[in-house]
Amino acid sequence: MEDFLKRKTLITLLVAAFAVPAFSQSTVDVRLGGTGSKTLKGTIKGRDYIDYRVNVGAGQTLAVSMTTRSTAAYFNITPPGTEWAMFNGSIEGNSASRRIPAGGRYTVRVYQMASAGRRGDNANFTLKLSVTGKSLSPIPGAQDAVIPGTKFHASTEMPVKVEGSSNPQNCKAFVTRYRGGSATLEVHLPQERKLRLLFVGNSVVGWSSTDKPKASRKGEETSITVDGFSFTVVDALLYGG
Repeated sequence: MEDFLKRKTLITLLVAAFAVPAFSQSTVDVRLGGTGSKTLKGTIKGRDYIDYRVNVGAGQTLAVSMTTRSTAAYFNITPPGTEWAMFNGSIEGNSASRRIPAGGRYTVRVYQMASAGRRGDNANFTLKLSVTGKSLSPIPGAQDAVIPGTKFHASTEMPVKVEGSSNPQNCKAFVTRYRGGSATLEVHLPQERKLRLLFVGNSVVGWSSTDKPKASRKGEETSITVDGFSFTVVDALLYGG
């Protein structure tokens, strides 16, 4: 497992070095008032990058598209509380539409690839952000007690198998439950990564990973495989009982 984690760390460092070569950061807070859209224009210079931050509720859909004449300018989408992107434009293109697994402030980072940054290239772009759909409402503590000092309704430790290792690793997991039979599972994976999955009934409909999770059902359990990690979650954890 150590060799696998070292490889994952090396890949992460290489992505950071070549895909998001930051020198100077600008931050723009985009206020949509819950739902709506906004079109923004800007210029990326050299190795600089711009972070557009927008609040999105659990269950809503965040759509982002960018137009530019540059072949080296892209955007990533990063969830709150982690540096692991849930969308990587240099791999997936300049258009994204994702259902959000957990509410919070999401970051859309516009950047240039390393080669363009080193040359000092400039890239003009137009970025469109939109948030649609109704935000899910957490079950109030009076109906389903929350863990003191947190927003979570339940927590546990679950064995998580890392690709390339035969020994599972115990990881902390937390659940937020919503009205109408849905829940967000947050798993604290190795390398300080937080994976969030939105369940509606027995289906995973939102995720904070670049890869779509593979889910299979057996009895009252759902087995998940995503980004080289595998684990099983029971219905009782997600919905109580």
